[in-house]
Amino acid sequence: MSKIDKYDPCGNLEYASNNDIDRDVHCLLGLVFDSVGTKKAAGALHSAASQKKPYLLSTPNVNFMVNSQRNQEFREAVLLSELSVADGMPLIWIARILGVPLPERVAGSDLFRALSQPDKNDNRKLSVFFFGGASGVGEQASEKLNSQKGNVICVGSLNPGFGSVDEISGAKHISRINKSNADFLVVALGAVKGHLWLEKNKDALKIPLRSHLGAVINFEAGTVKRTPEVLKYSGLEWLWRLKEEPWLWHRYWSDSFALMATMFTRVFPLAAYNFRKRHFSGKIKEKFSIACKYTDDESEILISGDAGNENLGDIRTCFKKVANSELDCILNLKELKHISSSCLGTVMMLRKVLLQSERCLRITNASSGVRKLFRWYGLEYLLDDSNNQL
Repeated sequence: MSKIDKYDPCGNLEYASNNDIDRDVHCLLGLVFDSVGTKKAAGALHSAASQKKPYLLSTPNVNFMVNSQRNQEFREAVLLSELSVADGMPLIWIARILGVPLPERVAGSDLFRALSQPDKNDNRKLSVFFFGGASGVGEQASEKLNSQKGNVICVGSLNPGFGSVDEISGAKHISRINKSNADFLVVALGAVKGHLWLEKNKDALKIPLRSHLGAVINFEAGTVKRTPEVLKYSGLEWLWRLKEEPWLWHRYWSDSFALMATMFTRVFPLAAYNFRKRHFSGKIKEKFSIACKYTDDESEILISGDAGNENLGDIRTCFKKVANSELDCILNLKELKHISSSCLGTVMMLRKVLLQSERCLRITNASSGVRKLFRWYGLEYLLDDSNNQL
């Protein structure tokens, strides 16, 4: 290892633009959410479709949160999304309790409906392929969608059966999907299985937009009635869904206990911390600074003081330089006193960029107070005993 270069402030640096690090994201319960509404999310999807670039949409709800805490592979697949929106009023309420600025619930079904509205920058229709769902439902959804006026048309559907992720990832299925030349692949295999399937086949798929939107196929087919608006945004959608799909009771029952535990072990302690910090810690903050140093093998970022929303510009500038260095990265938190949900979200975006280029990020020297913040935000797995490797 060569001699370490001296610390240099990450202020006036030249770097290539990186869309992920520039995303307006926030960390909540171990996942990352883009601070966008339905209209802006639909615009991003239209743009990605027109550019023909791979683009994964995730719509986390409480069930996602529960499964992400239990299943690391699933959590990683969701975190690699290009757009992640909060599909569930409990998540919006939790965000409000914690002061995380998520503008509104963005339900997958509402977003799909929004796509049917013509885009001002792209007049062509958006074509969709349905993969999964119960037997015959994809065909029903395709027929009904194509019989309606709108900007979305269906160019094919496929029910792969009930095999494992590997069993339904054969070349025959992938070839049929790709030959459709669709803009949007809508998967309905169950959240965990669907995201794992999308992750496994991401390089083989040619369709640019991909998402697991299981309920959308049922809604479009008419086999499940849409939730009335008065219930959808009052937090009582689960009652309607149980009426339409009684088999969901087991999932809702299990998720409700997991959510309650999360409220007492993460949400309420973090809310109390935020309240104390706002009202009893005084107006003087620990001065923020960020700097980088390099060796032949890795870069190191040192963050100190209070890392709040007002510091995002400096953090993004530094992270972009590190992302372009082609080195592994150490994030040294020895001098860090506080970090906000937006700064944690940006840390996760740096992690995503590094993972996609087969590099690693290690977080070191977090104080006991900062470790508590990571735990309350659902990121304690980043600070485990295995050398804190991400």
